[in-house]
Amino acid sequence: MQNFKATFIIFLGTILLSSFAAYRKNPAGTSSIPGHSNKFLDKTEITNIAWKEYLYDIKETEGEDSEEYKELLPDLAVWEMAYGEDFISSSAYNDYPLVGVSYQQALAYCKWRSARVSEKEHRKIEYSLPSLKEYKLVTQGKTENKMAEGLYSTNFGFRTFSGICENAAEMTNKEGTSIAGYNRTTCLELKEYSAPTPSLGFRCMAVLK
Repeated sequence: MQNFKATFIIFLGTILLSSFAAYRKNPAGTSSIPGHSNKFLDKTEITNIAWKEYLYDIKETEGEDSEEYKELLPDLAVWEMAYGEDFISSSAYNDYPLVGVSYQQALAYCKWRSARVSEKEHRKIEYSLPSLKEYKLVTQGKTENKMAEGLYSTNFGFRTFSGICENAAEMTNKEGTSIAGYNRTTCLELKEYSAPTPSLGFRCMAVLK
């Protein structure tokens, strides 16, 4: 009986420790924001392939002819200005930052991702657009341009964060305001926008609830 109790305690402890470890694990595709134990930022901008996966999920649940699906399509004219190809059929730019979406479309993606990831990981995770404060924390003063003007693949390897100072401008949580990204001496310079542009993308912040 004592052996059984000891075995059960070890088994229970293992489960609790593994559950705690799973809870502390960064949400997929993110790294922790310095100074915050429950806040994480995407390592890269949201990519074209990530948005295609989002569209596929909505198409499966709502239908390709539904307004819900059609409202999530990027502005294809803007997207083609950046990449020169058709968004749906082209796979050449899957790893490049998504452009051609509005602030409201970005928020809708955050809401959808919150539901899907929370369900998959069996914990409450809330996604949103980051503020300038979060960008400052993760760059920690390292804001010099690293690349010439243009959009680049997000396939930078295993760096903690990439693309903030060397790729698309990125939406902040304040509507109409982005960080400037690649085309400014200081990438965290605030830049206003009123519509989707060929150089404006976004990444998400995740908060463990």
